[in-house]
Amino acid sequence: VNAQPATPLAPTASITQPDCTTATGTITVTSTINSGDTFSIDGTNYQTSPIFLGVQPNTYSVTIRSAAGCISAATSTTLNAQPATPAAPTASVTQPDCTTATGTIAVTSTINSGDTFSIDGVTYTNTTGSFTGVIPGVYNVTTKNTTGCISAATAVVVNAPPAPAIA
Repeated sequence: VNAQPATPLAPTASITQPDCTTATGTITVTSTINSGDTFSIDGTNYQTSPIFLGVQPNTYSVTIRSAAGCISAATSTTLNAQPATPAAPTASVTQPDCTTATGTIAVTSTINSGDTFSIDGVTYTNTTGSFTGVIPGVYNVTTKNTTGCISAATAVVVNAPPAPAIA
């Protein structure tokens, strides 16, 4: 008498969530994998690879089908929607004048709780949107939200101070 084939254990899976630049995610079955196992995230379509790439945000039922055709209990896993990227900020510049050699850049667009701002695309410690003591040059103002998404840049120019009058 042959023993009844074993049903695979419910799978475990790791998820790579969508991020600021990628709208889809990855589901990787990480449970014990036996030779001949196939994998599904919809209970219908099975594949030999335990890695599902380019998966749209949704809730999925991950199952394993053994070589004998036995199907595991499903494990529910959810891919979140892609986080929103903030809109490019609007900004105004107070230019240097005869008595002040530096300018001020002020972000004038809506500031959401937790947003940080940068004029160099690297340092995002400014939470007020006001940059003072800015030397003359071209700056790319960007916003980073709490999910880490960075807006498109808005270029602003801080002019050189006017030349002093010749007496």
